[in-house]
Amino acid sequence: MLHDFGWPLIKTLYDKYKERGLKVVYFNNDDDEVRWKSHVEKNQLTWINVSEKQKFLESKIPKSFGIYAVPTCILVNANGKVTYNSDQEDTGLDKLEVAIINVI
Repeated sequence: MLHDFGWPLIKTLYDKYKERGLKVVYFNNDDDEVRWKSHVEKNQLTWINVSEKQKFLESKIPKSFGIYAVPTCILVNANGKVTYNSDQEDTGLDKLEVAIINVI
């Protein structure tokens, strides 16, 4: 079952900062394509949505980004440098908005 996992906050911040250049790429770590697509549609997640249609442990996405916990938010600046990783420093996403403001 899909849980909130931070997406309501991310959606609020996306709506607030997308005009200033914030982009969101939302990675799904589940092999249930129907449930994933339903979640995206039902919650009107209009950003880029990606899925390998594989379970977390089988997916290349978490391994590529060094993700060990779900949810994890990673903020990358315009130069491709990771400037924020919630898994390492902010599991409650309390510092996410300030991190966004600092890079856009």
